[in-house]
Amino acid sequence: MSDGGPATAAIETAFPDRRVASVERPSGSDYPGNEVLRVAFTDGEPAAAYLKVATATDGTERIAREAVLFRYLDAHGAVAVPTVITADPTADPPHLATTPLPGTRLVDDLAGDESGAADPDPDSLRPLLCRLGRALAGVHAVRLDRAGWIRGGDADGLDLAVDPWPTVLRERVVEPHLVSDRFADVPGRAADLIAEGADALELSADDRPEPTVVHGDCHLQNVHDDPLGVVDLESAKAGDPVYDLAYTEDLVIDGRSELTEPERDDLRAALRDGYRTGADAHDLPVAASGLPPGYEHRRATYRPVTFLVTVATFERWAPEADEPVDDLAEWVREEFDRRVAAARSTSPSSV
Repeated sequence: MSDGGPATAAIETAFPDRRVASVERPSGSDYPGNEVLRVAFTDGEPAAAYLKVATATDGTERIAREAVLFRYLDAHGAVAVPTVITADPTADPPHLATTPLPGTRLVDDLAGDESGAADPDPDSLRPLLCRLGRALAGVHAVRLDRAGWIRGGDADGLDLAVDPWPTVLRERVVEPHLVSDRFADVPGRAADLIAEGADALELSADDRPEPTVVHGDCHLQNVHDDPLGVVDLESAKAGDPVYDLAYTEDLVIDGRSELTEPERDDLRAALRDGYRTGADAHDLPVAASGLPPGYEHRRATYRPVTFLVTVATFERWAPEADEPVDDLAEWVREEFDRRVAAARSTSPSSV
């Protein structure tokens, strides 16, 4: 590349002794705060690499976390992860280079374009969600003795800023969401809900989930098949596997407006069936349902939180939708209110 920007600087720093043949930006890699590049070389091995360049102010922390987790899951996990070639969280810009993960992204198996923008048939989604559930169980196979925010470590162990899981959820998931003025009250209401149910959301009791690695952004673009593997761990935490399942469900099922409610129920069943299969394979401590203990009750409490992604991205997706923006804004607020009401109708003692 010759633009002299952050990406050029990162390529030169990460691969000082390699001759670059081409640089591409893969589809679906335009997450705000990052620039992801596929770099091909004319010499040496590997023949190509993926380079994540952090362009936001929190890039040092995110790059460090992802590099550590790739190394740790490679040593202890039950799913494939990319191999780290080099990582420099303190560089300007922070960057992480990895080998390409074998196999294909689940999203590339959908009918339509490779970004998954087309409305896929539920029959084509069902087997993909089953594999997605298995991959998530493979991530959760990495069990930990406490919750916290992952700030460092290596292949032998993770360095956690230890906090109760409700505190991690509130401070590291809910409060960082930036929303437009029309939804200014929503993150605060979600944080209040978590605070109210904090005692019931603690982990590690006999009837509650054990802390695991929580992917934090597990969807069809971030899971590969043949072999089953995951990418994009920069949002990972040590916490409740139920939260990860609920968030994934929101991203890949509830986020598809073309689906009917019976189709959603069917796809939820596929996701959970895949998770149960993975839980059995990896000897996860689950309830009789094959899901983490207290799944349904805890899921109800998490659903207002997982909906924050829809709220925070409203100004990006709503203007491109067919419906009037004001009508969509009304639906978003009503849906959030419904989720809060459903969470509050769940007895904290049952969560």
